[in-house]
Amino acid sequence: RPAPQSTIESVKVKLSFHCGTSASAMALSLLDEGGATVASMWEDNRKLGFYSPHNGYTIHITDTDPGSLSAGGWLEDTSLVEKYRMSDTDYDKREKSYRKWKNEKVAGDPSWTLEKEMAMRRGVEYVPPPPKVRCRV
Repeated sequence: RPAPQSTIESVKVKLSFHCGTSASAMALSLLDEGGATVASMWEDNRKLGFYSPHNGYTIHITDTDPGSLSAGGWLEDTSLVEKYRMSDTDYDKREKSYRKWKNEKVAGDPSWTLEKEMAMRRGVEYVPPPPKVRCRV
């Protein structure tokens, strides 16, 4: 979280390590809790505090470099990335897998769910959600 005494330029540099956009290609906007623009933070020498950010506000980055990694959604659209695929047969050959672990849990407790497991690990009582009611019209 950037300090209010940080310059907009230093905020951009800090953000560049997280988003892949170079600081020189960033246009920053301060958004309120509802997503409305409070300020455009285009003066690099201004301090962040000048724009009076509050808890819950967001700094929105617009990448102005058409050749950057984020252009065209390359850092956000996972459909653009080729994924590794493993057949069910190969997955079943693995010694340790989520599927095997889940099957062992269900064999020991037919009402087992991941939510129930997480509640147990947190040391709280698991309360199943109410059944979904379907209405036909």
